[in-house]
Amino acid sequence: MALQASDPVLILDIGSSSVRAAVLLGDARETNLEGIKLPYRVRHSPEGGAEIDPHQLLHLVLTAISVVLGQAQRAQVEIKAVAMASLVGSLLGTDEAGEPLTPIYIYADRRGAELKTRISDPDDYLQRTGCRPHPSYAPIRLMWLAQTQPEVFMGVQRWFQLGDWILFQLTGKLRISLSAASWSGLLNRYQNHWDAAALALVGVKPEALSEVSDHPVQGLLPIHEDRLNGLREALWFPAVGDGVASNIGSACARSDRVAIALGTSGALRVIVKGRPTVPPGLFAYCVDSERSLIGGALNDVGSMYTWLSQVLNLPPEGMAEAEALPPDAHGLTILPFLTGERAPGWQGDARAVFAGMTPDTTPAQIMRAGLEAVALWYARIWKQMREGLPELARVELGIASGAPTNTPLWVRILADALNLSIIRAEPEATLRGAVLLASGVEGGAMTSAHLRFDPTPEAHARYQEAGARHDFLYRQLYPSSESMV
Repeated sequence: MALQASDPVLILDIGSSSVRAAVLLGDARETNLEGIKLPYRVRHSPEGGAEIDPHQLLHLVLTAISVVLGQAQRAQVEIKAVAMASLVGSLLGTDEAGEPLTPIYIYADRRGAELKTRISDPDDYLQRTGCRPHPSYAPIRLMWLAQTQPEVFMGVQRWFQLGDWILFQLTGKLRISLSAASWSGLLNRYQNHWDAAALALVGVKPEALSEVSDHPVQGLLPIHEDRLNGLREALWFPAVGDGVASNIGSACARSDRVAIALGTSGALRVIVKGRPTVPPGLFAYCVDSERSLIGGALNDVGSMYTWLSQVLNLPPEGMAEAEALPPDAHGLTILPFLTGERAPGWQGDARAVFAGMTPDTTPAQIMRAGLEAVALWYARIWKQMREGLPELARVELGIASGAPTNTPLWVRILADALNLSIIRAEPEATLRGAVLLASGVEGGAMTSAHLRFDPTPEAHARYQEAGARHDFLYRQLYPSSESMV
């Protein structure tokens, strides 16, 4: 059941704002097939909920597969395998047959943040699982459900993440990849299987969860055989975590390159060997049985830009004004937590704060300050990473992926805030990473040098001063934060 470098692979990338499908070869070379992208919206509620309708999502997945499969058949391309990457930090409860009893809760759902105190030894929990007591992970969400919707909780027979539920709906196989499982907060990263203490804490039996395995499965449920006829003999690889796929697809499979993910949410991540101690303020997920992904994530990156754009209604000349402003020249201090904070402080109930505005503050200044605030939180994570992993001292290059990299202003701000040269990843890094992980062929090609953004000492010095101001405000609001730099 080996996948060859020349085999056509249908790849699904199920993100927090769209479902994408394309066909690449096993070594991530492109084909002439167009692919498809289907957008959708996460439901946000005033009390902090962030949910996806599972039926809508399954419909989009089936549509995307059908469209791309049709493209392949018309081009006489035989699909040998399906590889998937999905957003992680998700949870869905179903009945025995996989019919949803809950929505899909995602990482941005901040309800239940106060329940983190029920994890009596958070340091031990962190080192076992690589995750923190935080509502973006399954333990808090499960405890919240048991407390607020006990009848629903007791009625659930199976618990899924987004990716393994999709696999079960299409193939009938209960399988979750090691990387996706390790994002749940329920996996023992040293033993590479479900953590008995975590499951006991939340009242979930291991048989209610999918088997942890990276091995592919074959076969379709009868209901899908006609529509997806071209995939009857294909290998189906369990969905990997989108962060792992992004690193691999960005040529960041080695510890001297840091991946900078800029999407609806964002992250800084590096792949290292073994299962190192989790540094303060960071997470540690499994890539496979031999490697770990260390870093930190932000809930609001592209979503912050989208929100600012909608609220400010900034015309093109206003964006040009924001670009022309010198670093930190607006007098504003912003904590960019529209849907709570993850790394490095892990304040799940944090809120966005805009401080320092006057009658003279312009929309362009607010936009610039918002982009800088997000970059400064990346810089806080980067500092934690360098202090916790001494081998990162030699890293001089970050590789950025995601739609915001199409905004050069943001990439320049990031380079200056991190004091790190940044280049853009090849397009569709997550799709590329998913197929490379499936085939075991991990490329290391770099992006063209002309897309490189080098930091300037003067701007970095200004952002260090701005970072200190942001940290001061954060300390006043969240003095009990577990990680301050």
